[in-house]
Amino acid sequence: GVLPLPPQAPPPQIPQTIQLNSNVYPCQPGPPIHTTNAASPGPDGCNLFIFHLPNGLTNVGLYTLFAAFGTVVSARIMVENDTGRSRGFGFVSFDNRDSAMS
Repeated sequence: GVLPLPPQAPPPQIPQTIQLNSNVYPCQPGPPIHTTNAASPGPDGCNLFIFHLPNGLTNVGLYTLFAAFGTVVSARIMVENDTGRSRGFGFVSFDNRDSAMS
């Protein structure tokens, strides 16, 4: 005879927030952060590619983490077009090379 299929497990729950250190962030990054009216990133040598970002980190959280090193011109986590969820990498731009190197 034919055996019945085992019951399906429920789909995994996607967390709505994530905790990083003592801060709690929503799982979608939100809009990018730009601190100037310029459409371009910072000067040459001041733009950083950041990878292995936690899924719950927001653009505000990314900005906050890097603001300790200097004036951040922009912070942007790249997202999936269809879901808005983080792709796990982003960009941070500083106003000067010394801040970017630190």
